[in-house]
Amino acid sequence: MSSDPYFLLRTISGAMNRSTLALALCLITAVYLTLCVGSARDRIGDRIQIALPVVGLACSTMKNGARDYVLRFAGAMTVVHGLKNGLGETPLNLRPGGSDRGFPSGHTAASAYGASYLARECGSFVPWVGPVVVLSAGFVAGSRVESGHHDLVQVMAGALVGVAFDRVGRSHRAKRRRRASGLRWRRRVAGIPFLLRSHGVLPFPETRST
Repeated sequence: MSSDPYFLLRTISGAMNRSTLALALCLITAVYLTLCVGSARDRIGDRIQIALPVVGLACSTMKNGARDYVLRFAGAMTVVHGLKNGLGETPLNLRPGGSDRGFPSGHTAASAYGASYLARECGSFVPWVGPVVVLSAGFVAGSRVESGHHDLVQVMAGALVGVAFDRVGRSHRAKRRRRASGLRWRRRVAGIPFLLRSHGVLPFPETRST
């Protein structure tokens, strides 16, 4: 048995950190969906467009990628507001109600960015996360059109900006690292029963002599 009394605790903690991440995402998703119940449709969209990037930030923090996440999000918002201000009163930039600063949709860009990150980074651990966040981002876009804040072209442009800033520049090496990390996690979880038995927490199965 190891002389380090915290060896077993650290081993189990390292094996379960990704499952903890998945559980946290499930709980946060349930909370923000619960908060949306009973609100007007455009207000639900307002809440989701905040919740998706925030949940994505929580995920990136637990995966030690918060700096890259924040920089990319800031870049997306810079492009969004740069276009809104730069296009002035051109027809493309006019909202359905006649006011300007409509191209692209900032709400849609923010929700698409968060949804793209969550689907890419967390979908392999919780299979339904991807569809839920993508549908949520789609709901935000639809609510912006239905409420008269944007037209279809403006929300599609916002979605393109959000997804592009999350996806562009991601290397195949990073994808291989994520796959290898997931494989190591599954191996660690599979080895937990043996660790528990080797440290006397669980008994080894008895072998019957014939």
